[in-house]
Amino acid sequence: MDGRVTQLIAALNNPQVRRRFATVALADAPVDRSDDDRMLLQAGVFRLEGTEVAVSREGLATLLQAAREMRADPSPKPLEAVPRRARQRAETLEHLADAVFAGPDTTLSEREVGDRLAALVTDVALFRRAMVDDGFVERDAAGTTYWRAGAD
Repeated sequence: MDGRVTQLIAALNNPQVRRRFATVALADAPVDRSDDDRMLLQAGVFRLEGTEVAVSREGLATLLQAAREMRADPSPKPLEAVPRRARQRAETLEHLADAVFAGPDTTLSEREVGDRLAALVTDVALFRRAMVDDGFVERDAAGTTYWRAGAD
């Protein structure tokens, strides 16, 4: 998360700072600076005008853009652990198997499975083994060729 967005949320979490923001925001002109302004200045929502502060429209626009960019980032974080609850585990492993194998007739080497999983998980071997152990993926006896379960 953008540090300024975090700073603003932290500032507005404080009731005294929140009241100060409301006072300055509702004023028609800059107001005398207060000790409560530090966090709002750091977040970029206040600007200094000599010894006075006012709401910074530019700062608010920058924060809005940062929030939009964070929301627009569709890239999920890689999975770090196989879920323990049966339903979540099955859904996760099935989703991964579908993502790794293009179709029921797809056969991949261990390296290809690993390369495809690497974009989705942090521990490739753990998830590859879980997909096999839970019956979503099958492999040959040597463990060099993998395919989607039920495809034979």
